[in-house]
Amino acid sequence: MRSEVCSRSLQGSNGANKINALSKRYSAVGSLKSRWQDWASEHTVNQRLNPFSEYFDYNYSMSTRLVRGQEGYGRPKEATKTAEQAKRAEQHIHREIADMCLIIRTMAKADGDGKTRVTFRELFDRYVRISDKVVGILMRARKHGKVAFEGEMLWQGRDDGVIITLLERLKMTCLRLIALVAVFTLLASAEDQNYSFSSLVGSRSGTPYRIEGDERVTGVRVWSQSNFISAIQLRYGYIWAERAGLHRGTEQEFLLFDDEAIVQISGKYLQNIHSLVFVTSRGRSLMVMGDPSGESFNMYPEHEQAELRFLSGTYQTYLTGISAHWAEFHESSNEDTM
Repeated sequence: MRSEVCSRSLQGSNGANKINALSKRYSAVGSLKSRWQDWASEHTVNQRLNPFSEYFDYNYSMSTRLVRGQEGYGRPKEATKTAEQAKRAEQHIHREIADMCLIIRTMAKADGDGKTRVTFRELFDRYVRISDKVVGILMRARKHGKVAFEGEMLWQGRDDGVIITLLERLKMTCLRLIALVAVFTLLASAEDQNYSFSSLVGSRSGTPYRIEGDERVTGVRVWSQSNFISAIQLRYGYIWAERAGLHRGTEQEFLLFDDEAIVQISGKYLQNIHSLVFVTSRGRSLMVMGDPSGESFNMYPEHEQAELRFLSGTYQTYLTGISAHWAEFHESSNEDTM
């Protein structure tokens, strides 16, 4: 009798397990079916809204179109690649506006009302060494209430005497301030050396760094680990500058020949710097390849005779940001500063 009861109990347990297994199986199938139906419904709606589709419904499309004043009008759809690109573009514009405001502040002392004023010609002559989008950034800055000036548009030559008034107070992260101070330092010591600046790429988080030296760049060291760049170092003359980043992973060293210079830096990045490629004036290159995914970047000088002079950026466990500063190098100007 006892063995019969145990046998029935075991059979009941096995039956319950089978039922649970079947329920999970059909639950997963049901979930997949539900997701497929949701996708099909969304696809049908998108086809009715797509003017290039044979199922395009003009009346339905017009009924769902936003009008001026409604939330979301004139903006890309949320959670799309277009929306993400627009967000990155807006962040980039705000950084350029902040840079220009700092430059204006450094060009003249504030007047009695606390506002800084410069002429359009003064600003153009200074800022064109950093970016050729002077007027465009000024227009954006005025739209956001950072600066004020008369007229709808500014033209070089005709509007040289127009006064640009800075309305924005100085708001700058430590990293941006360090990078721009580096720009001004180089500009002050090399007004005629064709300076240009490649904007910072990466997540820009962590400890800021700046690699610089008085001599010409003659070598590069790069450390990489787990498909990311962990540190970077430049050699000036015969002396290695302070390393930026953590000394970890595989080291690669690249020494330049006499009269050879770095004229291009490219690579991949997302939150960290994934890979770096240094190209010289002789066509040689140092390639430190990591994770192939991410956004691509390509940095090079704006002037034919310019070369890499120093680097700036940020790092944490790995490099999280990098920017390049380019200018001509002259032995005579270096001797004058010593």
